[in-house]
Amino acid sequence: MILTLLIVGETGAGKSSLINKLANQDLARVSSGATLCTESWSEYRFQVNSIEVHAYDSVGFGSACTGSSSSLIPYEAALDMLRSFKIRVDLVFLCTKRDKLSPITQHLYHFFNDFFFNGTVPISLIVTHRGEKRSMDDWWSQHQDQIKSYGFAGHAFITISHKSAAVRRKQSKESVVMLLSTSYKRRTLDKPAVPLFDRLTNGTDVLTKKCGLSPRNALFLTRKANLHIRIPNIVLFGAAGVGKSSVINLIAEEKIAGTSGGADACTLDSTEYRLNVEESCLRIFDTVGLNSPDIGGGDYVDAIQKAITLIKMLKRVGGVDLLLFCIDGGRVLTHHQTNYNLFWEGLGHKKIPVAILVTRLEHEKEMEKWWTKNAEFLAKLKIKCEAHACITTISEDVEGYGAKRDESRQRVLELLKEKVKDCGEPFIMDSDEWLSGFLKKMRSFVKKERPSKRIVQQELRKGLSKGRAEDIAKAVCDRA
Repeated sequence: MILTLLIVGETGAGKSSLINKLANQDLARVSSGATLCTESWSEYRFQVNSIEVHAYDSVGFGSACTGSSSSLIPYEAALDMLRSFKIRVDLVFLCTKRDKLSPITQHLYHFFNDFFFNGTVPISLIVTHRGEKRSMDDWWSQHQDQIKSYGFAGHAFITISHKSAAVRRKQSKESVVMLLSTSYKRRTLDKPAVPLFDRLTNGTDVLTKKCGLSPRNALFLTRKANLHIRIPNIVLFGAAGVGKSSVINLIAEEKIAGTSGGADACTLDSTEYRLNVEESCLRIFDTVGLNSPDIGGGDYVDAIQKAITLIKMLKRVGGVDLLLFCIDGGRVLTHHQTNYNLFWEGLGHKKIPVAILVTRLEHEKEMEKWWTKNAEFLAKLKIKCEAHACITTISEDVEGYGAKRDESRQRVLELLKEKVKDCGEPFIMDSDEWLSGFLKKMRSFVKKERPSKRIVQQELRKGLSKGRAEDIAKAVCDRA
């Protein structure tokens, strides 16, 4: 597997020298002083122990506070570079040669952590030019309180000078390699694999308040970020324990989602995953649906906060492109119809395409036969879909099912490619209207002890203003 590393920092911080130290050869051109040496992002490939590293050396950054057009060049270059990525980013090395965390370094941390990756790609601090200091590590003791507030994933204090003592050069190499190895072992896909450009278009405040850009430059950069390929948003829903999390792991080819069997899952619990699949990026919301044809009054009240959270997440990412309905390969039951109606009508207002995944078919000689046998009954329940896949998500640790597992993954990927290939306009609504419609539909499945408007309003007030809670409770509980 490949580890993708971004190396960023102010001009003269020693980024190119760091690459040469890691590669153990002179790959990157090094300047003699604090002049701009790297004029564009450059890619270098090398091996570190058993890790194949693809390192990207950035243009040197200067102060963005000047507001000049030249100060924006490194930021534009970063945007262009990351927009072109078709691969996941695993780690960022933020380099500085200063005796303290300078404003430029602070701005760069926020630029990559807040603006690009939303806190989901680890950033390690590399302090260079420490070879002549009495102790290379005393930088940490002097600044640890400030550093801890930034949430760096790791740090290393190194020398990049060939004139430094051999023991310090060796210590420097080992400390940086340790950061690489730690990141490599912790690779997961439940975080963004590429920058979230569908979120960047609203990032002007981050750029001005945290990254030091002028309002004019911030506006220019966010407008430029509009020219992106949007990441499709998929809501994967179904009863607890039907294998939704296993579907995530199947797609990712890695266990990134916990598979609890549904014992602890609550209605509308939702977890967001961002996956790199071949050359595509997907965002999937693993969401617990209903486990029976109706819902108890207490369970309904408990689900209100989760509904608020789900709608906020979907609103934040720009809407929904596809509903992926997960059912197990047993009998078709009435709660399947309830779940379908809750999400297709309540969440999607009959406007979001639905695809169905049928799981736990590993014991079937031909998995597709399940659909042949049950398609007619699904139609009688008015469960419609634009595509389906009959699959197994059985663990790869279970022997004898490797071929069916591989076949299942290909079926799911083909379905997703077909249904989100164009990624047109997603379905999205006004937040309050969206939430009230969803809660109103779910309330229709409460057969006994239906919560009163007062109780619904009280629960809504925990996450919303008084006025909004009153309006939504009225829309949910009053008859049309």
